[in-house]
Amino acid sequence: MPTCPDCDVSMEAVEHQTFGEERIQIKPSGGVLSSVGLSVQYLNSYRCPECRLVRFYDD
Repeated sequence: MPTCPDCDVSMEAVEHQTFGEERIQIKPSGGVLSSVGLSVQYLNSYRCPECRLVRFYDD
């Protein structure tokens, strides 16, 4: 789990909602991911239980 940059506590995984059935994604250009055939990477969301900061990670 990632750590909140403001509070220095473990963030918790949370579900995020988008319009429709699409998930938030990134499309890397070049690099290692493209060389092994991965063209889309989905993002996961985490929330700090202290300050409620939400961040997206491609883990």
